[in-house]
Amino acid sequence: MSLPRCTHHVARALAWLVLAAAALGCGGKVQECTTAADCPAEFTCIESYCQPTSDAGCPPGKLRCGASCVDPATDGANCGACAHACESGLVCRNESCAPACAVGLAPCGDTCIDLAKDAAHCGTCAVACAAGETCRGGACACAAGESACPDGCTKLGDDPANCGACGHACTGATPLCQAGACIDACTPPYATCGGTCADLAADVLHCGACDAPCGAGKLCGGGVCVCPSGTASCGDTCADPSSDPLNCGACGVACGPGAACSSSACTCTSGEAACSNACTDLLGDTANCGACGRACGTGQFCLSGACSCPPQASYCNGACADVRSDHDNCGACGNACGAGELCSKGRCVGSCTADQTLCNGGDCVRLKNDPENCGACNHSCGVGQSCQKWACVCSRSMLACQGTCVDPLNDPSHCGACGVACKGNEVCAGGTCACLTGQALCDGVCARTASDPDNCGACGTRCAVGEHCAAGACVCPSGQSPCPGGCADLTLDATSCGACGVACAPGHQCRAGQCVCGPGESDCDGLCVDVLTSAGNCGGCRKACAAGQACANGTCG
Repeated sequence: MSLPRCTHHVARALAWLVLAAAALGCGGKVQECTTAADCPAEFTCIESYCQPTSDAGCPPGKLRCGASCVDPATDGANCGACAHACESGLVCRNESCAPACAVGLAPCGDTCIDLAKDAAHCGTCAVACAAGETCRGGACACAAGESACPDGCTKLGDDPANCGACGHACTGATPLCQAGACIDACTPPYATCGGTCADLAADVLHCGACDAPCGAGKLCGGGVCVCPSGTASCGDTCADPSSDPLNCGACGVACGPGAACSSSACTCTSGEAACSNACTDLLGDTANCGACGRACGTGQFCLSGACSCPPQASYCNGACADVRSDHDNCGACGNACGAGELCSKGRCVGSCTADQTLCNGGDCVRLKNDPENCGACNHSCGVGQSCQKWACVCSRSMLACQGTCVDPLNDPSHCGACGVACKGNEVCAGGTCACLTGQALCDGVCARTASDPDNCGACGTRCAVGEHCAAGACVCPSGQSPCPGGCADLTLDATSCGACGVACAPGHQCRAGQCVCGPGESDCDGLCVDVLTSAGNCGGCRKACAAGQACANGTCG
């Protein structure tokens, strides 16, 4: 079941506005105590009244979990509540478990990686492809035009250790390999590059010059590294700007956590907005309240897209202040009491009244009902609590769980009841855990099946390398075709030339969908040779020169 977005942040903020107190003891009265043993579970005895233990000894905004004070807004092991840990691939953001990366990427350390094509993190963060291998569809494989030999990936057309076939080494008078044949010297259009004969016009390892390799996914055409149709050259790799979350719309434009790249733009789930390349809820995000970049001030919360202070407080100089007792904002913002004066009931006075206590060196407060100084100076009540008879108590609509007040109808850490945590990045709406509209629960994480390449159209349906997910279907970039090994440009790809799976022989190139030899070469028994210089094919295929003779201009001599 999917639900429209209704974050627990808004519901918890609403609790500040509920004035009636819930009963902790019999008859609706606040329970008095002598020791902590007199109080119910998750409460302790402070100033002779039972109070929640969540903030005992912790600074404002922190939650006590065991012996530590944690920030429930960002702590992945205690997200929103003690012991509510975010699952793998999710981080704690605004007290909810949320995706750490854009759709189609996975977190590896502090970096978001495309496990489908990153050779350093292929399939999983811990798997690195061997030297010379590429990552295709999350599996390490040899690059296009190369073959897997016992000593690694290699081009059989120019490797002197594997010339024409794995293990066939060129030695003695013919130490070089050209077009899959052992020769004594490279001949045009091939050039000597170390111990190999390379066609600088088409060799992806020596494109235009020796030791000028093309980047991952690129092809060599006319001595220039080019990307397949429908993709753009972004540094050393080819990217589809219409769907690549690392290059969305243009090279280097990365989508933020939870966002997907669709039609060349980073998009978010319905009900969220893309702010600073991250998806967020403008109704409850204190850093983006009502609009991207609109941050709430100190002490404020975001309620329905508007920054608000707790009841009985005013927004003064970038922070919430209680003008009834604030020395620097007494009666009104900016109205500071003089030296030696105190603020009492919104007036600057010489001393506090009998029912008030001096706190913070200049504030007269009533410890009996002041939520910022409840029962003792600087003892603040938590979210959803009010101060009643010197004790912080849960408001009527809230529930005491793990020492804090929660809204069981909207809190994903306590959805419907204490300790019932929603899986992954599910939300809690009406006391039920569910994914947002347009999402499905896939392996414990809510996924957008319309655009998620790992769950395209349905959970577990993973798009092949090069494909992206559009409207729930895996599709290739314009100009490419879906092949078993991924998307391929059938006009240029030597592993799928003219049709999927049609691989060109060693030394051959794919041009206009046809396997052909390079300029000045002839196809002799499946090998590309220069009949003007080849001693085995001098002047024509299979016209071999006698032992000791060389071939010059197609003539043995």
